[in-house]
Amino acid sequence: MDEGFFKKILAQSLRRCRKDAIAPKPVSKAGIKNAHLSSAWVERIADELRRQYPEKSGYRVFSGGYKGNRPEFRLNEYLFDVTVIKTKTVKSASGRTVLKVPQNTLLHIESEFHSRDSRASIVDFGKLTMSAAKNKLLVLPSGGLIEKWAKAELPKLCHDCSGKFFLAFVPHPSEWAGREEPKVQLLRAN
Repeated sequence: MDEGFFKKILAQSLRRCRKDAIAPKPVSKAGIKNAHLSSAWVERIADELRRQYPEKSGYRVFSGGYKGNRPEFRLNEYLFDVTVIKTKTVKSASGRTVLKVPQNTLLHIESEFHSRDSRASIVDFGKLTMSAAKNKLLVLPSGGLIEKWAKAELPKLCHDCSGKFFLAFVPHPSEWAGREEPKVQLLRAN
């Protein structure tokens, strides 16, 4: 996974999600609408990753809104907004069942669209620094205080992080309904 891979996945999923922003379902408050768009985008990212990392090849992609992993794993989400794992199998203690378990983690993604709350950003950043994933991606809002702060501070904090650490900057969901296609910025932080 490299910058080109992430830019492609993020841009494709954002393009799909913008259609919802242009013709949204009626929502009473702007903040709720933006939260719905943000959640929908995370699910679209996970959908794109499911195409890239199919279950039949031994991969699983977890996200909060996806129930396809529930029968075998009994959960939708593995601690992060999106998780991509390679699986292996082990017999259960009784020997009657074969269980799928994570062999290794290819990717963890966290997204945080608070445009002024660096604490919310640092919480998600901290989760990713503790991750053993080979690739980590933190998505933050572009064009404001958080982007400027994150570009200046976060690379300093993740020099010793394991795996590749990427930062992505995307316009806030409130800006997705505009005429111009939102620009996705991506940088390697370590």
